[in-house]
Amino acid sequence: MIQQTTQTVWGYGYGMARTVGRVTHGADGYETLGPMVFTLDPANVGLWTVDLDVQGESYIRYISARVLFSNNDDLQAQAVIDPDPNIPFGSRLLVQIWDVAGGADVPANLTLDSALCIEVVINQPGDPAFSLGPQIAP
Repeated sequence: MIQQTTQTVWGYGYGMARTVGRVTHGADGYETLGPMVFTLDPANVGLWTVDLDVQGESYIRYISARVLFSNNDDLQAQAVIDPDPNIPFGSRLLVQIWDVAGGADVPANLTLDSALCIEVVINQPGDPAFSLGPQIAP
């Protein structure tokens, strides 16, 4: 996650946080990269639940869901905020993959070697917390 306190994030204003996550469909199954938890709904074709790296309610300013590299050029992704009242608002997304070939939108799964990429810009409530990760001792 990229946190900003002194600069704007893409013109959305101060105090925003940007985070990106990706799930890739490979020969060994699905692999997730980034600070999001992707869960494929076994009962609904192409429906993903995406838990964001946030605490409590989050006010989402921007969501982007894209299918990257697919041998099917007609795959598209649609993301919405999960309306479930039992989870903090803005902490989870529902993402549907669609095959839009032929004018009819049909739910579809990711094809082999394709990826679902989610990008989110949210308000950053509370005090910013920064981490530089592991450091080399002086």
